[in-house]
Parts: sequence; structure tokens; C-alpha cells
Amino acid sequence: MMEDIINYYKYDLGMYNLILRYYKGWIYYYIAYIIVSLIVLSSLIMKNYIIVILMIVVLAIIFHLINYNIKKVLLEKYNIVSKSYLWDLNEFNKLRKNMLKNYLKNYGILTSDYKKIKFIISYLYKESENRRFKGYVTPGLLLTLSLPAWAEVLKWIFKNLNTFYDVISIFAIILFVLAIFTFIVYGFKTIIIDDFLNRESKRLLDLANFIQEIVIFDI
Repeated sequence: MMEDIINYYKYDLGMYNLILRYYKGWIYYYIAYIIVSLIVLSSLIMKNYIIVILMIVVLAIIFHLINYNIKKVLLEKYNIVSKSYLWDLNEFNKLRKNMLKNYLKNYGILTSDYKKIKFIISYLYKESENRRFKGYVTPGLLLTLSLPAWAEVLKWIFKNLNTFYDVISIFAIILFVLAIFTFIVYGFKTIIIDDFLNRESKRLLDLANFIQEIVIFDI
């Protein structure tokens, strides 16, 4: 029974099954987003600001198309109207919670003894913690590993400072690179560790929270 609940949440209520399978072009947009981001970075380093501006516009268009198509799927398939510019994640989660509630009702789980439901929730929380990635890679380690690269960047900067325009340009590049570096470090933690390595752990945690909300607020 426990595995049936987990599999239902994993496959039937997953992002791919509910949204992405109706939106075939999403993977191409994401690939294009990554490629254009790399072009922006390389163009900044080469001081080709016209290309930078054009590519930033392209990034904005790609993001708009992804967001627009997700909102379109939510409206056409689930009658969810996103009132703000971004697609409505809260309403999407309400949809998933209601589908989960109906599933649990159909299998008589919500009408079971409360101790049984409490056991299911406790089991999911415990399994979530057990499956959590116990790695030792931290953002501090990534920063340490990147120090040689930063040293080379600083050497290059001092060799190429000739005019005030160069100072402003390089300062802008440094800010952009720092922003990208911060994004990479944060992304390493949230995407690689929290999402990829901890994907199953997070899924079980979300499932436990959903069931607990259903029991407390919806029953």
C-alpha cells in the first residue's frame, strides 16, 4: 500500500505527467536558455555588448514562452487561471493535493484509523530523512577550488586596465561573473544536491506534508 501511494504521487502527480507531456517543446527551450546564457557570458568577456543586449532579449523571450505555455496548459487542462504574470504554482499544488485526497479516499485510507494515517505520515518523514544525500561538498569547498581561477582573472584585469572605460567595463564583467558564480554555487546545492541527489527524499517529504494538510484541514 505504501509503495502504491508513493508511486501514484511520483508518476501520476508529477510535473511531467500533469504539465510537461502536454508541452512538447519545453526541453528545446531549456537547452536554448543554457546556450544563450553561455553566449552572454562569453560576449561580456569579449566586450561585445551589442550581442549581450540581443542575447538578454532572447533570454527574456525564451522565459516568456516557457511561462506562457505552462500557463496555457494549466488553463486548458485544469481550468487554472494564473492571475499574475508567472504561472500559479499554489493553484497547481492545490490541484495535486485534491487529486491525492481523492486517491486516498477511493482506497479507504482517509477513513482508516487515525493511528494508521499517522503511521503513514511518520514513515514518509522517516524515509525522506533516510534517503537524504549525506554529502560533504559545500559552497566553501567550491570557493576554495575556484581561487586559482580568480587569481588568473585578477592578473588579467590589472594588465588590461588602460582607460576609465576599461575600468567600468571590467567592473561590470566582475559583477556579472560574481552573479553567475553565486548562481552556480546556489544551483549546485539546490539542483544537484537538493533536487537531483535528494529528489526522492524531497518527493517523500512533500507527499507527507500533503497528507498531513489533507488530514488536518480537509477532513
